[in-house]
Amino acid sequence: MLLQRKVQLILCFVQMLLSEVWVFRMGWLYYQYHYTDLLFAFRYPDWVLFLNIGLGLLNTYLGYRVLTGRLPIGEFA
Repeated sequence: MLLQRKVQLILCFVQMLLSEVWVFRMGWLYYQYHYTDLLFAFRYPDWVLFLNIGLGLLNTYLGYRVLTGRLPIGEFA
């Protein structure tokens, strides 16, 4: 059981880290699109950026809930 808990903690940290990196990248793209003079050949629409930021924040929240033990990993399986 102890090994299973350690694996669960590692997976939660990885999930939260990747989610925060995703949120940062989408926020950075939004900033570059609107507040710099860079010209992009292809751009994501703003609603896609906001949707990705929202999903990343939701994923971070769910990772935190699993980390604190309030949400079991297999609940949605």
